[in-house]
Amino acid sequence: MARTLFLSIIFIFTLSAQNSVNYYGKRAFKFNLSHKVKKSFKEKENFYIYRSFITGRKRGVPKELKSAMKNLNLLHLLTPSGLHLSSIFIIFFLIRRKLQSKYIDFTELAISLSIYCFLPGYYSLKRVALLRSLFLGNKQVSNYFSKTQVFLIFLIVDIAFGTFQHSHLSFAYSCLFLGLIFLSKEISTVSLSCLFFSAQVMMAYISHQEITPLSLIFSPALTWIFTLFYPLTFLNLIFIKLFNFSEWIIIAFANIITLVDKIASPLLTQVSWLMLLCAMIINRKTIYLCLGILCIHHFIY
Repeated sequence: MARTLFLSIIFIFTLSAQNSVNYYGKRAFKFNLSHKVKKSFKEKENFYIYRSFITGRKRGVPKELKSAMKNLNLLHLLTPSGLHLSSIFIIFFLIRRKLQSKYIDFTELAISLSIYCFLPGYYSLKRVALLRSLFLGNKQVSNYFSKTQVFLIFLIVDIAFGTFQHSHLSFAYSCLFLGLIFLSKEISTVSLSCLFFSAQVMMAYISHQEITPLSLIFSPALTWIFTLFYPLTFLNLIFIKLFNFSEWIIIAFANIITLVDKIASPLLTQVSWLMLLCAMIINRKTIYLCLGILCIHHFIY
């Protein structure tokens, strides 16, 4: 089945190569925050960081912080994506463990479908919402489809009707991260760290960027910290004018990133074929998906 998935990805992306220029010149829609929310922050740069986490608007985020996050492969945190949505959906996971009610799944399914169908822009977030919807729907029919089949349905639906037309490269990156997670047989903290690092190596290779080996440790750890506090900062938006605790969280997180960058940046290096080969070995259980992502780059770009 993995071989079928690999060939399907290559075939679909090869056929679509003629339309690969459609993305350029288009800008994804992003929400903005009111001036009153900005006034609730003592330092405006903290507001700009918070606004980026919530809306994806990066204007005003300190250049030093963006540079540090780039070095640590954490720039994706500054744009709402599937990671942000998944961290919020942890709330449903906790409620489901307490109540054991089927209506929780239906509520999450309705929210996920609404995000995918009606939310403008935020393509990475919409893709995770679609994939989550498919898994929840499959659960309702007693897991009739395998994980690989659900992932193939996700590819077909999103390419035919969804976000693929807006950014092929963004879609490829989503396929990489989502595929590594959902197509792996066993997931643990260590294996997930290795999978994410190998994905970052491939992305750095494609985009000709440098990467530090220490991101194998720091990037998953900082991402894990982010997923813990993000639901709190997101919900704080409801009453942020009365009590803004998000600014304290943002200051602490920014200081941690700056400190970690000082430790990791001396080891920044350009990705070589040897490092790329090691990344492929780490992902040996999803080797066809990894090869597919690399071929996407060569076919389309």
